[in-house]
Amino acid sequence: MNNDKFVRKSFRLPMGGPNALNVEIEGNLYSVVDIGTRGIGIRVPRSDTFILGSTISSINISLEDTPFNIEGVVVHVSADNSDFFLCGILLNLNQLAIKKFEEYVNRFREKIFENQ
Repeated sequence: MNNDKFVRKSFRLPMGGPNALNVEIEGNLYSVVDIGTRGIGIRVPRSDTFILGSTISSINISLEDTPFNIEGVVVHVSADNSDFFLCGILLNLNQLAIKKFEEYVNRFREKIFENQ
């Protein structure tokens, strides 16, 4: 996969507050900053926590009590507005996970925009 050609093509749902999610990677918990139908953004303590282009073989995340153990590729690492870094991960999802991620993102997107 050529990471230079990766372009986000879908909506990312900002996470936090009552919608807070965490992922477990290599025994460590990370806060999910945003989630899309094919990827997640997480907050990491150092720029080299995960290497751009590397594969993460075990990402544990639960969406509405449905646990997933999935693989992903690091497609983005950048400084955020604090002492942390943002890490974008493109997820390798099976059909069941794709459906669940799409339902989850679409349901919360509707909640965000229903009052606008």
